[in-house]
Amino acid sequence: MITKEQNGLIYQQFPNLAALEGIWHGIFTRDGGCSPTPYASLNVSLGVGDRSENVQQNRRRILRSSGGNELVFTNQLHGVKVLVLKKGDVSDVQIDKRPTLEGDALVTDIPGKALVIKVADCQAVMMVDPVRRVIANVHSGWRGSIHNIIAKTIDIMQEKFSCRPADMCAGIGPSHDVKPFGPQPPSRPQAHMPFTFRAVWPS
Repeated sequence: MITKEQNGLIYQQFPNLAALEGIWHGIFTRDGGCSPTPYASLNVSLGVGDRSENVQQNRRRILRSSGGNELVFTNQLHGVKVLVLKKGDVSDVQIDKRPTLEGDALVTDIPGKALVIKVADCQAVMMVDPVRRVIANVHSGWRGSIHNIIAKTIDIMQEKFSCRPADMCAGIGPSHDVKPFGPQPPSRPQAHMPFTFRAVWPS
């Protein structure tokens, strides 16, 4: 992994994706935000008990670091629903509100849209077809993995954008190791870190 810093935020990149022209991606850590303990500090979820003002500020910091013009969040359901954002779609995404979109994978061909997947201990998987200029960001928790959300996302990319799996590149994000993972108190808050993927191809 490649470690970088931008505007005070540290993030990592996959070498294979970083070598491609036309995309930007970042796997952010929990550092560099303004949320206090137990959400410290770069929490981007509005649904874990953190103050809305902190989450908004953290999201703005990520937006500045990513260089995009819009962060696209979704209400992740630990399912296999794949959301498609195509050129010409009207977006009502706002940085200070809960997402109206629901699903666990985002696919787009729109330059400038930063697709954000929130993770605590699940994996995120980033995929790109540099030929068709399409990107996908996938929340792959244990339920999604069992039901093969990765394959479903690839199917959607083929169906909606004529992508070819042979042209695609991917990066599989870090997740919690299953061996030391024990039962956690139900009331324990979790900070959600962002995996951000943005296309920067000319529109």
